[in-house]
Amino acid sequence: MSSENKRIYLILMGIFIAVVILVIVAFSLIPPLGPEGYYITIGNNQIEWMFAILMYPVMIMITGLFSLYIVSPLVSKLIFKSTAKKKNLGLAPTKRLDGISLVNRIFGRSTLLALFVFNVCYNLASQEFIVQFMRSVHPTAQYSIPDVDTLLQLLWLVVIPCTLVVVPVWFIFDAGVVSTKKSKGVDFEFTKLGSSGFYTIIKGYVGIVFIFNLSAILLARFGPSSGPMTPENQLSMILGLFSPLLAICCTFPLVIYIDYQKDRSKELVENILRKLKLDKDIIYAIELRERE
Repeated sequence: MSSENKRIYLILMGIFIAVVILVIVAFSLIPPLGPEGYYITIGNNQIEWMFAILMYPVMIMITGLFSLYIVSPLVSKLIFKSTAKKKNLGLAPTKRLDGISLVNRIFGRSTLLALFVFNVCYNLASQEFIVQFMRSVHPTAQYSIPDVDTLLQLLWLVVIPCTLVVVPVWFIFDAGVVSTKKSKGVDFEFTKLGSSGFYTIIKGYVGIVFIFNLSAILLARFGPSSGPMTPENQLSMILGLFSPLLAICCTFPLVIYIDYQKDRSKELVENILRKLKLDKDIIYAIELRERE
């Protein structure tokens, strides 16, 4: 790994650490608010929000490692077995990104996973029975739909299934697995398994639905039916608006680790192909040149 890549890793990790420190300092300066009766943790809103935000990077890292080393190989075996019935499998050469390309890859993947989590949390926080279960111990508790407080509380829980879904796709993509139709013979028509239609659907869901969800949150807080803007509402509004950015920064460590372990992931995929007796397929070497 080049020194430039190490520097990029350190800078992004520094941003993550700075965000965590900023969250801790910000909540230590905010006066405690009244209890809202959440079921998941005990304490007032100040403790509830800090707990949820700080638990997000912890859960995403634990789940990401489990998915990378346990779930991803199992999912890969299932995909390879089903794909090999109609297509040939192979490995295309991959190389490490550097410079701005590496930054774009890390930021892009972090954004995808973070906004995927945010969208799912929004959909859950828009269900009144979920909001009531999460925070309405007191019958007089005031909240709006979608409820930003519930959305923040769900972040560290929803990140578990979302990470289990996305990381295996990155695992296959980073290994350079490609497939070709058996009927094509020597015709070079291939598809990267990591660029499957399923992953395309996730990216479309993240991009389009996030804009709609964020707009709905703003309307719920600033619309005519939002009620008076109390200090608690102001705080939850700020957290709601910045929660996607916080989630993106807190996803950096996992994405950096996955990129760092890229070579090992490829070795795992090669071993899987050997065990499935699919290692005799063509390994494509691609070189693009400018026209003379």
